[in-house]
Amino acid sequence: MMGWAILGIGVTCYLAAKRGEILWRKFLVLFLRLSGVYLFLGYIATILAMPWLK
Repeated sequence: MMGWAILGIGVTCYLAAKRGEILWRKFLVLFLRLSGVYLFLGYIATILAMPWLK
């Protein structure tokens, strides 16, 4: 959960610095794409960690 919060803050700061404003539509698209990558990497990390968790 903390990773998603950091991701959201990072996206917000990036859009504010790049465009000077935060548009909900642009934020949502970028945040959802990055969330998908974040979830996928977490899923892969969980699968790779399973042998060590047994």
